[in-house]
Amino acid sequence: MFASEGFESADFDSLDPQFSSERGTNHLFGAGLVELLAREMSDELQSIRTRALSEARSSGTTVRLPLEAKGVDFGHVSADPDGSVNLDELDGIDTDLVIRPFTQKGVMTSLRQFTINALNHHHGMQADERFGPRWTGSDDFDGDGKSAEISSADVSALVAWQATLLAPVQLIPAASGWAEAAAQGETSFSDFGCTSCHRPALPLETLSFTDPGPFDQAGTLNDGQVSASAIYDIALLDWAKSLPRDEDDRVLVPLFGDLKRHMMTDNQIDVLGNELLSQRFVDRNIFMTAELWGVGSTQPYGHRNDFTTLDEIILAHGGNGREARDAYAAASESEKSALIAFLKTLVIVP
Repeated sequence: MFASEGFESADFDSLDPQFSSERGTNHLFGAGLVELLAREMSDELQSIRTRALSEARSSGTTVRLPLEAKGVDFGHVSADPDGSVNLDELDGIDTDLVIRPFTQKGVMTSLRQFTINALNHHHGMQADERFGPRWTGSDDFDGDGKSAEISSADVSALVAWQATLLAPVQLIPAASGWAEAAAQGETSFSDFGCTSCHRPALPLETLSFTDPGPFDQAGTLNDGQVSASAIYDIALLDWAKSLPRDEDDRVLVPLFGDLKRHMMTDNQIDVLGNELLSQRFVDRNIFMTAELWGVGSTQPYGHRNDFTTLDEIILAHGGNGREARDAYAAASESEKSALIAFLKTLVIVP
């Protein structure tokens, strides 16, 4: 029997000479697919709101509809005949019904917005489309003597690179017993209820990534501000050809997530509610479901990287993750070990 967390990174290194357990800490792998999913889901949710308004006007009564996109429940929307909309029953999404799939809080709409923010916050470089004369009246907003530091074309190049980064995969080490343990662990992953949030795959209609995209707001270019968006066909990439498809020929993106925010604390388990400030009006104990593809390559864990093992971060789940956490906590050591073995097969192989 394997001890929990007892599988060594060296077992993964033997799978591919280019793979190292010290690589793959970048959650941007597969990000183009994630943004495409978010766009399609946002379209679905907004179309439900539109349908509710149309039915309310035609019927003369209040219409309440479930908000569901790709099988993920985001609550309900109600519309009145006078055109007003009640959004009090939303769950895990903003009132504009736009899914923002990036950062642990789910507050970044696109790779383009993410890139502009990262350039400013981490590199001290300001993109013209947000910090240039149009918005600030200056071409050197931070006063560092460097004007026009990042053009829209520069941002577009960075987005193109990130959007086409390969998706994480499942690789099972050749170590004796690992395949059997991982298979058992995958079953337990479902039985414990982990898949209620960490959905193994979401269906995607198209692999054509456009930049700029449709949902960005002031300070980030969107497709309404350019004559034409660039199109990157992810389907042409070698790694994308191996993605599974469903019976309707939709790509099944194996992200192990749901692109929804969840409360992650309760009265007994509140360790994940340790942010000092809320972000973009998202409470400190609410987080976007972490996509688990690549989790075997991304130690340490948690939004502050303060959990060193998968066992620790699983046991830190409270709130909406409490039921699955308790099922794991009550399992035998062999069942826990098998679940960890499964999670460690979800890796990034550049």
